[in-house]
Amino acid sequence: MYRKIAGLAKETLIYGMGSFANIAVAVLLLPVYGRYLTPTEYGAYSVLRVAMVVLNIIFDLGISSTLARFYFDDQSDIERRRLFGTAWLFMQVAALAITVALALSAGFWSHLLVGPSGKPIYWQIVIWQAFFATGMNLPQVLYRVRRQPSRFAALSFANVVVMVAATTYLVVWQRMGLVGALLGMLVAAVVFYVVGLGITLPSIRLSLWWSKLKEVLAFAVPLIPHSLAGWVLNFADRLLLRKFGSLAEVGIYSYGYNIGMAMSLVVLATQKSWPQFVFSSHAEMEESEAKALFSRTASYYLIFLTCAALAVAVFSPEALTILAGGKYAAASRVVPMIALAYLFLGLYTVVGVGVGIKKKSQYYFVATGSGAVANLAINLILIPRFGMVGAAIATVSAYTVMSLLIYVLSQRLYRVHYEQSRIALAFVLALAAFAVSTFVHVSLGAAIALKIAIILGYAGALIASGVIRRSELLRVREMLLRGA
Repeated sequence: MYRKIAGLAKETLIYGMGSFANIAVAVLLLPVYGRYLTPTEYGAYSVLRVAMVVLNIIFDLGISSTLARFYFDDQSDIERRRLFGTAWLFMQVAALAITVALALSAGFWSHLLVGPSGKPIYWQIVIWQAFFATGMNLPQVLYRVRRQPSRFAALSFANVVVMVAATTYLVVWQRMGLVGALLGMLVAAVVFYVVGLGITLPSIRLSLWWSKLKEVLAFAVPLIPHSLAGWVLNFADRLLLRKFGSLAEVGIYSYGYNIGMAMSLVVLATQKSWPQFVFSSHAEMEESEAKALFSRTASYYLIFLTCAALAVAVFSPEALTILAGGKYAAASRVVPMIALAYLFLGLYTVVGVGVGIKKKSQYYFVATGSGAVANLAINLILIPRFGMVGAAIATVSAYTVMSLLIYVLSQRLYRVHYEQSRIALAFVLALAAFAVSTFVHVSLGAAIALKIAIILGYAGALIASGVIRRSELLRVREMLLRGA
């Protein structure tokens, strides 16, 4: 069991390094945006990023997530090459057709999203960036199903380097503001579309396997509304804040959201490594052993994620000061809630094993759809009165609904006995530690030192309470020494 968990941890760590590509503009470029874009410009940028995410979902058609599931069914290399070749052709033709159609109405979409200040060039950049971004979909899936996380990470890291360099040059040195921020992403997308072709084409067989395409789409299509519901959970708050507030408030909220979104480095990495871990373990092990493995792994993961959420929440005021000075200081009110929301997203990721194993993909939409409805309803109630704080509360509430629903649905299909009391105690201790941190009001350096002490105290409390068992620490030490 421990060897498998260690393997998962290693892959997740590597995927976490690679996942920087997915949040580069959200985290790595925060200092650039904080210093060179006004809250209003960053608000417009955030709204346009919402459009990019929607387009990415539509262009992918749910196929990327589906391929990982079908790869382990088709054991023949020829069949796998045909499967990926069929998926690539279908996705490219569909994405190009949609891109051309939407590019013809750039003025309308820019004005709709940004308002009177929206320029057609904004939408042109957004739509073509979304199309060229599809070039990374198949290479990333190929590396995941082949259990090649190092190559996945290298590809993603290279994407980060190009994106950060291009954006920094255009925004800082060329002073292109919002247009430069958007163009930086387009440059990276074009470069890695070409790179992606070099990886994808030798690994696939270009043909249309109609019977398999129908089977793939039958599984993938329900994932599209599931993904769109996920979009509502992640981004609808920006659009509603723009409607009831201002682009400046959207910018401040988005900046704080992206600080809290540092949690996604762990969550996104797990989402990439978890399916292979679950499906391969289910295929190789006795059912009782697999269920025990999933339970123990979930405990370790959620305890680690709780530690990460606590660190993000505790240090958020200092992070905002260092990254952006005082311009976005008000965002500190929403960061802890966003970190908590991503903790619940992590819970959603690991407690839905039965849905994937039993191929009930429609249940994903039941959970995310319910979360999306809750998100919209609470946003509409709270944003007009509480602004961005209401939006953050809605985000936490929606992810809570989603994770609880997927847990209930999955347990009906494939019951796993999770260590609920252990996970709950880790969470309660984290809440206590965060409460203590809110009383720290000293200089920047002293605050950082005191908060480090609070985090270390939390770690000690986990060991003293038995949440982290000494026998497990000794086992980890033993494995690390063997590895060394």
